Amino acid sequence: MRLFSKTLMLFLTFCFYQNSITAQEFYQIPKQVFDLYEMTGVKANYIDTVNAFEISQFVTLKEYKQFLEDIKADSSKQYYLQMLPDSSIAKTKDVYEKYLNSKKYEKNPVLGVSWDAAIEFCKWKTQKNTSSEDFYYSLPLASEWLAAYRHLNKNPIKNDFNYKYSDLLLTSVDEMRFALDLNNSNDYGFIFDNVNFHKKDEPRMNRRKRIAGGNYLFEQQKFFNDNYCLFSDKGSEYVSFRIVKVSKNQQNRGISYNQQ
Repeated sequence: MRLFSKTLMLFLTFCFYQNSITAQEFYQIPKQVFDLYEMTGVKANYIDTVNAFEISQFVTLKEYKQFLEDIKADSSKQYYLQMLPDSSIAKTKDVYEKYLNSKKYEKNPVLGVSWDAAIEFCKWKTQKNTSSEDFYYSLPLASEWLAAYRHLNKNPIKNDFNYKYSDLLLTSVDEMRFALDLNNSNDYGFIFDNVNFHKKDEPRMNRRKRIAGGNYLFEQQKFFNDNYCLFSDKGSEYVSFRIVKVSKNQQNRGISYNQQ
């Protein structure tokens, strides 16, 4: 069957994919130092250090439905509706309702979640943390995703970083901006993990959020490009998300924040 034809079967393609990983919910990623050019193809003398962290498997539909149940009970109807997966992931309303309400798909990665909703999920999960560990949950940065992908695939570790789904990242599309160093015209500063927490009246183009990894539609030649993104308020049929644990002592994580 041609790839184009497969796109017409997106819902079935995703629903019948079963996550076979049973080891643990989070992968332990050690501290790494590597040249971003090795991973991204961006020509820059930029060595990145990513401290040890934990990154989850894809968030399942079952866990996301727990989030929806909680907020439905104690939040406004408008907020609840904004957190629902994008209905465009299904061809009809009946299929969409079946996806949300059937237990058949609960072990699969949740689809159609927007960046805005994923951020709210992280806040909810942080509030639910009853352990003695002092951390919060976040979407992964681009550098963290690369470090996890690199470690998990260079070692014999079974993982769900694959070409069936893409990953939604915390990082904004414009993180790969170059800034000329005025002290040395031959060098460029490299802003990699730029996060834009946009305002409501900000231009829509500035609301694009980075996606990483391949999916069933195509395999990326490069991990990042400006066309491979989502608007923050839209979900997608081929994008899921995972989360990372972040120590409250490391809230900045080397991020460059753009508060436009």
